Amino acid sequence: FFFNIVGSINGIPTDYYMYTVLDMDGDTKYEYNIFTSLPECFRVFMVVAILAMPWTFKRRKFFWALGVVWYCAQYLVLATANGSITLAEYELWGYFGKFGDNVYNAMLTMETAERTRLEPMHRRGGIAIAVLIASQLGSFLGYMFDEVFYEHVFG
Repeated sequence: FFFNIVGSINGIPTDYYMYTVLDMDGDTKYEYNIFTSLPECFRVFMVVAILAMPWTFKRRKFFWALGVVWYCAQYLVLATANGSITLAEYELWGYFGKFGDNVYNAMLTMETAERTRLEPMHRRGGIAIAVLIASQLGSFLGYMFDEVFYEHVFG
């Protein structure tokens, strides 16, 4: 829920910053998107690595919090940069933000799977559905905020 709202709300100002302050063209934006989407490609391997390391099960909430901290640190640094950040630094922070998002999502997947196994058979899958609904609701609220607020700010 939280990540989808924050990601949607920060999408338009991030694009505005890239095109106005960093003076990016379309090719550079494409390069940025490829670089920051690399952690998405490795999400399956993260889950497999977590399964291969049993000690991560006990420290799931620590890694969950670590993912949130990386994700929030990215937006904090980018928000306070005031144009003093280079494109390479911007890409690096974007990569760390996506990496934190993927660590958080891998831990959420593990937590949801464990909680689903503990549910009674007649209710099995209820938690997974609730997590999915909350996630989609966060995306919806973020996009609605974009349309209502940013349409007036950025035109």
